[in-house]
Amino acid sequence: MKKYLILLLLTLPLFSNQSLGVEEKLGTMVPLDLTFIDENEKSVTLKKLMDGKPTLITLNYFKCA
Repeated sequence: MKKYLILLLLTLPLFSNQSLGVEEKLGTMVPLDLTFIDENEKSVTLKKLMDGKPTLITLNYFKCA
């Protein structure tokens, strides 16, 4: 079942009229009250994560085997 779902998700863009791409928003500020889920599955705001320090955000998903 999982294989079919992954295959479906990978092929959906082929049947879509919309193109995929990156939309740059240079100079745009990210709201500090934005909520994320930490490694302990608890909600935490961006402000708390940054702790007043310059921060680079990368949105990644991974699963340890």
